[in-house]
Amino acid sequence: MRMFKRAGMSVAVALCMVVVACGVASAGAGPPVKAVVAATGGDGFELTTTKGQMYVGSAKGYIGNTYLMGWRFENIAIPKGAQITSATLDLYAIKGASGTVNVRFYGDASGDAADIAVNRYNLSGRTATTASLNATLTSWNKAQTWYKSPDLTAIVQEIVQRSDWQYGNALAILCANRGTKGKITLYNIEQNVMYAPQLTITYNMPQTAAPPWDIDLDGDTIPDLTLYDGDADGYYELPCGKLEFFGTLTIDKPVEVPGCVDSTRGLSIIKGDGIVIASGGIIISDLDSPVVSSPDGTKGNDIQIIGRNFVTMGAGA
Repeated sequence: MRMFKRAGMSVAVALCMVVVACGVASAGAGPPVKAVVAATGGDGFELTTTKGQMYVGSAKGYIGNTYLMGWRFENIAIPKGAQITSATLDLYAIKGASGTVNVRFYGDASGDAADIAVNRYNLSGRTATTASLNATLTSWNKAQTWYKSPDLTAIVQEIVQRSDWQYGNALAILCANRGTKGKITLYNIEQNVMYAPQLTITYNMPQTAAPPWDIDLDGDTIPDLTLYDGDADGYYELPCGKLEFFGTLTIDKPVEVPGCVDSTRGLSIIKGDGIVIASGGIIISDLDSPVVSSPDGTKGNDIQIIGRNFVTMGAGA
């Protein structure tokens, strides 16, 4: 196996990343897929006591008190029909809670959320999702600290199951005050991309309970990766040839690379923004599996793993 790593690169937190974890799925669901998206601008807040005066492009934002805060996330790499299993919002507090902060998280009931603009009532004028979540954030009382929201699964699920939702669309999460005077001061992406609000969503795609599983990484309805266990040896098999994608591919279960048809020795290329061989992940030649399934006449397959930003080998991989 040959691995290539580009030196001097690091993970860019503002990128939209898709992580595919190759593993055993529960009945009725394929391998878990994790999408991590960061705000790409367009966060803003509204002063609800001054007839909807909007502030956009500010390095700071506020939740609680007289504020309605909103975050719009673009290019969400989640196909229609995804089953959301978790969704959380990470926010960086410049100043902690100045008192009791009771809020309500909800979503913009749109399959493609409009930009957050300086227009009055730009946030409060949006239709709210039926799903919402009340939370008390008084424990967010330390300055210069990252905080994670309560689970927003129901809100995100309602948005991505809408008829007008499509892969790559934008969604917006909002946070309204519930009658308290305390507030929390946050950094927005305009301050520094390192402090950008980040929405982390984990989801499963409905599939048959047994492989093969087709995974569409770019939303064009054409499978980019097929995982199957045709010989029942316990290893999932990567397809021969070139697999190129945007995002990060994480392999945390045994995967084998079979020999290619009509080739004495094939070459498979896995190329993406980042490659992670996580704990529990292993890539082997089909010739090393308990049951050899490569076509007759093949002699295995070389593999090149090429990460545009990084290749990581985790402990236990």
